[in-house]
Amino acid sequence: MPFPAGELEMWASEVVLGNGTIVQANNRTNPDLFTALKGSSNNLGIVTRFDFIAFKQGNLWGGAAVYNATNAVEHLKAFVQFTDKLAERPFGSLLLLWTYVKGTGLSFTNLYEYTGDVTGKGFSPSKFPSPEFDEFAPTSPIGPPVANTLREANLSSLTAELNAPPNLSNIFATITFTNNLTVLTHVAKILNEELNKYKDQDFFVYAGVQFQPLPRLFTDEGLKKGPNVLGLDRYTDNNVFLLLDIAWSGAQNDAKIREVTAEVIGRLQGYLKSVNALKEFRYLNYAYQGQDPLGGYGAANVEKIKAASRKYDPLHVFQKLVPGGFKLADAGKMAAPLPGNV
Repeated sequence: MPFPAGELEMWASEVVLGNGTIVQANNRTNPDLFTALKGSSNNLGIVTRFDFIAFKQGNLWGGAAVYNATNAVEHLKAFVQFTDKLAERPFGSLLLLWTYVKGTGLSFTNLYEYTGDVTGKGFSPSKFPSPEFDEFAPTSPIGPPVANTLREANLSSLTAELNAPPNLSNIFATITFTNNLTVLTHVAKILNEELNKYKDQDFFVYAGVQFQPLPRLFTDEGLKKGPNVLGLDRYTDNNVFLLLDIAWSGAQNDAKIREVTAEVIGRLQGYLKSVNALKEFRYLNYAYQGQDPLGGYGAANVEKIKAASRKYDPLHVFQKLVPGGFKLADAGKMAAPLPGNV
């Protein structure tokens, strides 16, 4: 679920290093470690405590709104405008979810959250917060949803409805690109062509595609709290996260699903690179095992993580002895292009 840009601030952390030492990391004590921890995954130590700056938050307005999959262009147009206006309308949060389901086809679900004051505003499925969601209002070209859970509720209630179906295997992959209607429209075209080829196959249960705004606003607000190693400050424009989530049943289908994932991401990557819209950044929590999110931070930031590793974990305990995750030693070495044509 998207969250309010710049609201959540990690003030400090307690870290267990590879030699067993417990240290504090914040903007004043071990600031190089604190900076490197914000993006380096499990390569530097075990964080045993987070200290956050709390802020007051009442109920939110939001939920899921389901639409007929007949006006994709209007949804994409509204998404681009919403993302470009977030700096002036920061209380809105949006996620577009397109789901390709075996036997039923494509459905659109928009997840809205409004984090401003909802007291006495009377927001409802027929009255969206304005101006934050003007592009998606029932009176807009998108029209009203055919079903919805829109309401005033607390954060835990809104996030609980996002749980994935149980007892399935899932694979994630991600890509980041420029927020532009022409680009986004062609990305949607590729996704439709690729996923419609597979949605009725025996190995397929569903594929979810999430479009999430990544405006420059998020970078600026984050950097006000202190530096990190994500490298998003390289980009002055607004961008988009795409998450591809494919679900299936049966270990015998694992190899086929990996093949499908590589084909879809590879084709997207080829197109985006051809129009100079591909961004190197890959959101680590969404990345596929063959992707390189650490390398995507840029060489200068990878070196910051390596410098912290040399200082705080000189024996590379967390790189060599801790299994799983994306390892620092592989950063910048996993960038072989995935298969696929534009």
